[in-house]
Amino acid sequence: MKSNKISYRPRTADPSTLTTDNLLTLANIITTSGLPHHHPPSLGMSTSVQITTGYLQENLRQQTLANIFGTSQPHYL
Repeated sequence: MKSNKISYRPRTADPSTLTTDNLLTLANIITTSGLPHHHPPSLGMSTSVQITTGYLQENLRQQTLANIFGTSQPHYL
């Protein structure tokens, strides 16, 4: 028996569409949201957003991201 139910698949972000403006806007939304958040002072919010999106979208190892951004792994865990 066929179901007429439409399957829903959330859209995933295309990493090629993330511009500097997108990343800065996301960092601003997080900062002004009023929700508790944490970012290492050594990185700042903008770099923390870049690292997080790289980790989530590209599945890069944390050690690789630490090398790319010139920090040590514990600074952004």
